[in-house]
Amino acid sequence: MSIAGRPQAGMSNPRADRVKEVARLAGRPVRLKRRLFLAEGPQAVR
Repeated sequence: MSIAGRPQAGMSNPRADRVKEVARLAGRPVRLKRRLFLAEGPQAVR
């Protein structure tokens, strides 16, 4: 997010590669294979 609280340009386009990669992390097999996780919101990172 930018300082103004608005999403950055790369995240506003649903066809952007970054958005697609984040969407793929919703599936457990992808998370396990890539050894990554998705934290959504400020509570998840505290």
